[in-house]
Amino acid sequence: MIRFVLTVAVYTWFTIPVAAQELTPSLIIEKEMKYLNTHNYLKYSNLWTKAMQNEVLFIHSPKDKNTIFNIKEASLVTEQELSVPQAMQHIPRLSKYISHFGSHNVQVRYVEVLYKVKQETNRQRNGENCFIQVFVKEQGTWRIAESVLVQKPILRTNAASR
Repeated sequence: MIRFVLTVAVYTWFTIPVAAQELTPSLIIEKEMKYLNTHNYLKYSNLWTKAMQNEVLFIHSPKDKNTIFNIKEASLVTEQELSVPQAMQHIPRLSKYISHFGSHNVQVRYVEVLYKVKQETNRQRNGENCFIQVFVKEQGTWRIAESVLVQKPILRTNAASR
């Protein structure tokens, strides 16, 4: 009987899932860089909302130069949260996310990334690339809902005015 109790106790100890650290938008951005660098596109797609996961995987084609498949390396330069008024200038659909998920479940971040790409395009350049990303809390988990390429001078001015 003691052997059985010890066996159950040891089994339970090693099989109880460890509480995962909640993914915040900042942690998701870090994971984005990791998955782009390791070319783990399936895990990368899982950072997006359920509605966008298939698009990220299947609409993005290795033959299309403006997709995740064109990125050789990615490293985060900076990221910061934007206020709703700042973000609305660049993402008119932001109100749609706020009305659907609630304002406490929507966050917008300005992200600067250094890319090394296979072939430069108007949407992906070697060097700094700037984005505004919308994050929503979908079923209790933060996910990327949208990522919009923006020109750096516009955002530097907005970020400085905060």
